[in-house]
Amino acid sequence: MDLEIKVIRDAAGFAAEAADWNGLVGRATHRNSFYRHEWFATWLQHLAPAADLRVVTLSRQGRLAAAAPLQVVPERKRGLTLRVLQFLQSGITPRSALLVEDDDLCGPLLGAIDALGDWHVAELKAMELESVTTRRFAAELRRRGPAVAEAGMVSPYEELPDSWDAYYQARTNKIRQRFRGAVNRIGRHGQVEVLRLDTYAALEPHFAELIEVSSRSWKGDEGMDIATVGQVAAFYQDYSRRTDGQGAWIVYLLRLDGRPAAFMYLLRDGSHWVALRSDYDEEFSHSMPGVFLHKEVIGDLAALPPPRIYDLVGFATPFKSSLANMGRPLCDFTFGGANLAGRALMAGKAALGRRGTARHLDLDQVIAGTVPPPEDPSGGPDV
Repeated sequence: MDLEIKVIRDAAGFAAEAADWNGLVGRATHRNSFYRHEWFATWLQHLAPAADLRVVTLSRQGRLAAAAPLQVVPERKRGLTLRVLQFLQSGITPRSALLVEDDDLCGPLLGAIDALGDWHVAELKAMELESVTTRRFAAELRRRGPAVAEAGMVSPYEELPDSWDAYYQARTNKIRQRFRGAVNRIGRHGQVEVLRLDTYAALEPHFAELIEVSSRSWKGDEGMDIATVGQVAAFYQDYSRRTDGQGAWIVYLLRLDGRPAAFMYLLRDGSHWVALRSDYDEEFSHSMPGVFLHKEVIGDLAALPPPRIYDLVGFATPFKSSLANMGRPLCDFTFGGANLAGRALMAGKAALGRRGTARHLDLDQVIAGTVPPPEDPSGGPDV
């Protein structure tokens, strides 16, 4: 296999790859708007830590065929300052993946990552456990040498039927009552508006309302609103501007009696919608504005061509699990570099697994796709 290996080490070099990168995403085994060049470029500008960019790409016959969006981050571990190889990801990232147009490229891509040589340990997190590409990568790690796989969160999603009514009838009595309660309570307000904002020109005049809602939510009380946490608000605004006209996102804004009460920011890839962020003003909590917006979103998505995936990402909280009965398990891989520090860290990590750490997975089961489901996938707060 005649492959050209390239390592991108700065933002300017990554910017030059935009067209080829998005072409690869369109052909890759993993595809969604959060793997596109615009997502990573916006993340690098607003949310990236102090790190060294190490984006590894493989091309064949002049066409980009595989990519690993990586960075090397300095971290203190066991009293040592180590160089940790990670995906370009943070708390805003739904999940991560190696981008390959053919799973046979996992081996050469891992070889190119090894050839970087300037990292001590790799921690590649939030990969889809049941993906064939992830399993193939695990097999390459098995051949390479010591590696540890650990269970991550189970991310809820639902494949929707062809109407809101069909979805509603498939819910439990409890969640149907919750939807009815939200509709009834919202209806008691004098003026109810649901704005569907899917162009930057439509969103920009209302962006301050999103910030206001977030600041007045429970996340605002805990310092987790979009204006307080680093450059998160700037990320959303800039990403929306960069992808304007691509159909990559939509914002639902609920206004009650002329005031912003709740919003949802969703990523879109055709009929696959990702509920990336949702906030509501605590003053309106009795009216259940978040539940009401979920109903609006599900109704619109159910009208699109199949398969219609409503992807709630994050932890499978009880509320999310009531909206979406399916779960996408994620996993993390750790493997050491070809150096003394990397070997020592992996020896300690493997020893923890032999002592029965609950998160550790049997690598052979990961490769075979036979990892048993978690007993209780729920965790984290409802949002």
